[in-house]
Amino acid sequence: MRGRRGTASSGTPHPEAFKGVVVTFQGALKKLTKKEIIIELVDSHELLTLRRNKATKFLDKDAEIKPGAIDFESLVSVDASEDVDLKLMAISVSVGAPKKPDVK
Repeated sequence: MRGRRGTASSGTPHPEAFKGVVVTFQGALKKLTKKEIIIELVDSHELLTLRRNKATKFLDKDAEIKPGAIDFESLVSVDASEDVDLKLMAISVSVGAPKKPDVK
């Protein structure tokens, strides 16, 4: 957005500002294909579609598993970040409830 004097305002961040940020989503697995993962979010019951690629890891108790070993409707935690086209790319998918951080 441009101000009155022709200078660009810094109200909206540039896409590069969030590069490398990883977000975790929790929900029930609804669909799993070679290109995407769809989960129903625990909090809002909305469907969330994430992309996946060969680098996406599938884990069960910190052991790597095949994607087909995850049952539909299983509770999963998905770590994701923005891809180059600003869509969510799954980095890892963990089966079960997420680990709670140690509070000291």
